[in-house]
Amino acid sequence: LVHLHPYWGGTAIEDAVALVLQQYAQLRDRYPSKRVVIGETGWPSDGETVGEARPSAENLRAFAGEFVRRANDADIEYFLFEVFDEAWKTSAEGVVGAHWGLYRSNGRLKEVLSDLLPAGIDRPARVLRPVS
Repeated sequence: LVHLHPYWGGTAIEDAVALVLQQYAQLRDRYPSKRVVIGETGWPSDGETVGEARPSAENLRAFAGEFVRRANDADIEYFLFEVFDEAWKTSAEGVVGAHWGLYRSNGRLKEVLSDLLPAGIDRPARVLRPVS
């Protein structure tokens, strides 16, 4: 698993997805016999600007929409970071730490992402099952 977060490097949103895909390709090419999975990638919806990286709901939407489309087209395995906003992260990471979720901490999908999901899906399923 590799974690690729262009925000922390100060990358502008316009270049963020291309950078993630470039870094993924470099790893895949360097280790051709290994399975490379993007374990985390995403964009914060609020917080501090780092270099040219500006957190906003609109930039979260731009990153998620473009990344998912391009990663799916390229058959890249990935996990978007993260499911829910987590307020407790503010103490360690500042305001930005609490705002990486696709969903708000109350379980509601962030409005800017509503057109990325099939109609009628606005919150994750709450399914409990044993882990084997």
